[in-house]
Amino acid sequence: MQSRTLERLTLNKRLLMGSFSWFRYQVIQHLSIGSSKCKNHYELLELQRDCTQSDIKEAFFRLSKELHPDKNPDSAKHHQQFISLNEAYSVLSKPHLRLAYDADLAYQERPNMRQYGGIMTDAPQQKVVFKDDTLWEMRDRREDHKYEGRPYYGIRGINKKLPNSYIAAGAFLFMIIGTIFHFFISMKSSDYAIEQLNQRDQIASSYHRLAREQAHMNGNKQQMLMLRQRAEVGRQPEQ
Repeated sequence: MQSRTLERLTLNKRLLMGSFSWFRYQVIQHLSIGSSKCKNHYELLELQRDCTQSDIKEAFFRLSKELHPDKNPDSAKHHQQFISLNEAYSVLSKPHLRLAYDADLAYQERPNMRQYGGIMTDAPQQKVVFKDDTLWEMRDRREDHKYEGRPYYGIRGINKKLPNSYIAAGAFLFMIIGTIFHFFISMKSSDYAIEQLNQRDQIASSYHRLAREQAHMNGNKQQMLMLRQRAEVGRQPEQ
């Protein structure tokens, strides 16, 4: 069990570290939206989308030698191309990042994609219908007869939906009553504990006063003799 957990943590760490290149691509992609001059990673490596991992590695090594800053130290254009080339290779060389990148490319190339209520679709807006039967406003009114006569909130006497202001007022009132009840119980509990302590203190004081009175009446010698007898009785073995 521990080995499986360790393997999952290691895999998650590798995916997280490997995803940094994907995040960088996403930032660059958002900044370059609407630019027809922006090439995708396959175009930067001069490859087709069905190329193999070996093709990607070979193309990267070939182009990186041509665009390396040491070979073109004074060319800002070659320097930028070299950076873009490394970004492309860092994504396409990892299978899981390449799979996500391909899905993103296919998604962007779909025409007329729009978002309605969190749903991405290419359908016209007038044909997009969002419905959720769990929402009160979108429920099927034809089923309302099944709930006639039943308490709306499961509380007898409330057979219809109440305004939100009523619910908020009820919740506030319940909170006030609960606070008062809690305060009352706390006070009673505190008083009971103090009363118990006072009773124990009175009992202990009465025993102490009785012991002092007996010691005063018997005198020191008689008291010491009584204590010695009690000690001898306590040391005698049980029969």
